[in-house]
Amino acid sequence: MSGNQETLVDSHLPHLSINPEKQPTILLIHGAFDTKNTWDPIHPYLSEYHFLIPTLPGHDDSSTSPVIGELTLQTTSERLYQLVTAKAHNGQTHVVGHSFGANIALHFISHYTDQILSVFVSGTAGFYPSSMTPYGLWIDGILSYAMPRRLVEYLIDVDPRLWETSSFGNFRSLELCKAISNILMIPVEDEVLIPAVAQEELKKRQVRAIAVAATKKGVLPTNDNVERAKAVAQRLGGIAAEVPTMRHAFVIQDPELFARIVAAWIEGEVLPEGMHPSVKLILSGVSSWGVLRNQRNTYSPESWWHLRQPDHLFLDGFCW
Repeated sequence: MSGNQETLVDSHLPHLSINPEKQPTILLIHGAFDTKNTWDPIHPYLSEYHFLIPTLPGHDDSSTSPVIGELTLQTTSERLYQLVTAKAHNGQTHVVGHSFGANIALHFISHYTDQILSVFVSGTAGFYPSSMTPYGLWIDGILSYAMPRRLVEYLIDVDPRLWETSSFGNFRSLELCKAISNILMIPVEDEVLIPAVAQEELKKRQVRAIAVAATKKGVLPTNDNVERAKAVAQRLGGIAAEVPTMRHAFVIQDPELFARIVAAWIEGEVLPEGMHPSVKLILSGVSSWGVLRNQRNTYSPESWWHLRQPDHLFLDGFCW
């Protein structure tokens, strides 16, 4: 750990507070079966920000706390609200969620809009409702533990140096699998996850939202669902982006690229298509309040065309 990093455990979620003297604050929300340490590869590339990085209820050191409660959408969002209120600069934060953490982020930002500065979700997940889903997650954990590490690294393009931050091979209790499944089986369109009023509230506060899908396919189903990213963008009044050369485990596949895209979004700058030619924008349900900044640092509909040349730009329900 660096000298300006603290590990805090109290009545809040166990969390890391990194660069607390910097601002603004970014809240990083990890995926299923992961911990706050999942984000270790990311924050070194974003040293100019303050980070709050909690461990979600039911996971790792949060699972042993008698005061945190069970892993549900409501409980988790309440705990995130308490953490941001107490620890974030001005009680507000940019929100970044990955995978299961993206689903948690959607509920949190929809119910506590006054705390949100911007929204970045990658790899939002979803399961069809089934009583067998928790057992599928549990078996998947056993199989990933049994598979040779080198094979898993190859199949999901994970940098071997970042393996320890991944949830692959971690023990998964059936109880936790059930709690995670209950959340992931909630459709994007469900009012429980994202109330209909959320888009208007985010618009009123000029909160920009982006849903990212890493869509590289392989032997394993390691690609995110573009249509789901579009659906999320439409629900939030934001945009969707596709990264075809990255897999679902984007955070540990290319952490520098992930960090640079996050920074560009937070700062309202043009997304880094120049640094990685496969970052593609799928504009979905966008309104004029959500545009990015152009090269003159002003806002206009034309600034979208700085994102990507027309032959690489995918329009879907684009309107002003």
